[in-house]
Amino acid sequence: MLRPAFSTSRALTVALLAGLLASQACLAEDDKNPPTYSTPVKDEGVSVGPAVSDADPGYAGDHHQLTVYPWFTYRNGHFFVYGLGTGYEVATGQRYILSVMAVPQIQRRSSSDSPQLSGLKYRPWSIDGGANLAVWSNFGGMALGVFHDILDRNNGMTVRFGYFLPIPVGGGEISPSIGVTWENSNLTNYYYGVDPSEARPGRPAYSPASAANPTAQLKYEHPFGDHWRFSAELSYMRFGSAIRSSPIVDEGSTRSIQVTLLYSFGQSSSSTGN
Repeated sequence: MLRPAFSTSRALTVALLAGLLASQACLAEDDKNPPTYSTPVKDEGVSVGPAVSDADPGYAGDHHQLTVYPWFTYRNGHFFVYGLGTGYEVATGQRYILSVMAVPQIQRRSSSDSPQLSGLKYRPWSIDGGANLAVWSNFGGMALGVFHDILDRNNGMTVRFGYFLPIPVGGGEISPSIGVTWENSNLTNYYYGVDPSEARPGRPAYSPASAANPTAQLKYEHPFGDHWRFSAELSYMRFGSAIRSSPIVDEGSTRSIQVTLLYSFGQSSSSTGN
C-alpha cells in the first residue's frame, strides 16, 4: 500500500535537478562554454555500487525504513540511467537543459510492521513519465519538473519546483536546495487516502485533496581516486494540510538520508572537464 518516504522517482528528480545545476560551476570559470555534463550521471559509461537509505515516511506507526540496495548509473551521450530511472536530454544550451524521463514508482507494503496500517489495500507499482527543465546562472539555478502516472494505476500528477546552489567544498561539492512539490488529489488519495472498505474505529474513510509540500535537500558529493565517487543526501518534505489530515499519517513531514558509493567504469570520476 505504502510508498517509501523518499520514492525512487522523487530521488531521481532531486538528484537530477542538483546535477543539472551543479554544472553552473563550470560556467563560472568560462561562461562561453556549456557544461560537459547535465545529469546526475556525470561520467560516460557505467557506475555501480551500494546505496543505503534510512527513511521516516510519516505514516502512523511506521517511522523507520532502512534499505540497502545496489545502485547503477549509465550515460551515453544524451541518454542516461540513474538507479531505476532512465532519461534523455532533448534540448541543451549554455544555461538550460530539457530532459524527458521515465521512473518506476516503487511501493512497499508496510502494514505488517504497523498495526495502525493493517487492513489497507495493496497499491501496485507504477511508472512516472514526464519532463524536467533546468536553467541556471552563476548564482545557482531553478528547475521545474512535471510527471504523470503513465500506467494509469493512480492517474496521479506531480509538479516539482526547486532552487539549487552548488558550492565547492574541500575537493567535493555541497548542494543545498529548497522547493515545493505539488501532488494532485489522485496521487494523495492513492497514498494517503482511506477507502470506505478500509475504515475502522480510529481510522475513518478519508479522501484528501491535492497538496503543496515544501521541500529541502542537502547533498554532498566527493570524487576520490580515479574512479570512485561518494555522495550523501539529506531530504525533508513538509506535508501539505491534505496529507497531514489523513488518519494514516501521524507526523507533519517525511525525512530521509541516502548514502551512495559508486565505482565508475567510464572516465575518471574526478573529471569535470570543460
